[in-house]
Amino acid sequence: QQLIDVINTIRPDHVIVNGGEPLLVGKDYFDELLEITQPYNSTISIVSNLRDFKKRPDYWVPLFKNPRVDVTTSFQYGSGRKWNKTTVYSEQMFVDMMQLFKQKVGYVPMFIAVITEENEDKALDHVYLAKKLGTTCRLNGCLPLGCASKAYPKYKMVDIWLKIKQLGLEQYAGDLGQMYSGGCSFNTKLLCDSTIHL
Repeated sequence: QQLIDVINTIRPDHVIVNGGEPLLVGKDYFDELLEITQPYNSTISIVSNLRDFKKRPDYWVPLFKNPRVDVTTSFQYGSGRKWNKTTVYSEQMFVDMMQLFKQKVGYVPMFIAVITEENEDKALDHVYLAKKLGTTCRLNGCLPLGCASKAYPKYKMVDIWLKIKQLGLEQYAGDLGQMYSGGCSFNTKLLCDSTIHL
């Protein structure tokens, strides 16, 4: 009820559901969220590891095909992203997942990659993988949250973002296009063109 009250107060254009793992709540939760936000024609973005989709794709397909629903997933090179307690989420597993999603839902979702000291030498590989899959990825520096105890330095992320631009790969790198045009995560007023030039 608290969520319903907030939605009816602010009338959002866009609702982002992440976690933890949002698919654990089941499809009924999202069906109700779509119904609650229908008067405002809100888009629902779900950020998921897609493990439950892999187990039972046909259960999730009707929701994921809804034109008001957008799905984002995650993948990163190195040992930081696990499929379960003992299995590292490999590139081949991820590619198989994305192919299944495209076959069942009709598009390849964007993915988020967390950059750490362990995988920084493969940072650009995420962008090349996005290009190969026909999607985009967003590279985020690690923050000291959850199991992570050390933040990845912002200046190193800027170096990576600049390299992506120099290589002409920004169209595969999520919202970097917005950053280069003056809007970025450094400035919520989107006035970077007056203070930061990339």
